[in-house]
Amino acid sequence: MNRCALYRHFDADGALLYVGITNNPQRRLAQHVAGSDWMELIATTETQWFGDRGEALTAEAKAIQSERPKFNKTYTPAADRKHADLGDRIRQLRLSWGMSQCAYSLRFNFNQTQLSNWEIGIRRPTIEAAIEMCDAHNVSMDWIFRGLNCRVDVQGQAPKEGAA
Repeated sequence: MNRCALYRHFDADGALLYVGITNNPQRRLAQHVAGSDWMELIATTETQWFGDRGEALTAEAKAIQSERPKFNKTYTPAADRKHADLGDRIRQLRLSWGMSQCAYSLRFNFNQTQLSNWEIGIRRPTIEAAIEMCDAHNVSMDWIFRGLNCRVDVQGQAPKEGAA
């Protein structure tokens, strides 16, 4: 029987950032460091060991649903990610420039936590912030907020319905 750990990452204020499971907490933390923009926020980690992976998976699902960590997507109720599509488009813009959340936040003078909240879909950017991103990436507000491709003709008027 292989033991499995349930771990919780917290920020400096004690807010729960992420809940996960692993049989090697040190290796998993290194993976978060390498691939998670929010890893810089981790101040403390708590680890709880279970007899096997099945027990840990059950505990993980319960913990995510009841404790609502900021960066988990799996098991997170859809209502908590009501702006998920918008967040996915913002993340797509950032990644199109190959930037970390930290670098992108600095580029636009956003707070990294705000950007993270936008990307995971629990908050929406201000109109001013969205305009900055749209202008920089040459995309429309319709695209960023609604996922619509809206073409504008040379006179600045939206094309008439049915026009190609």
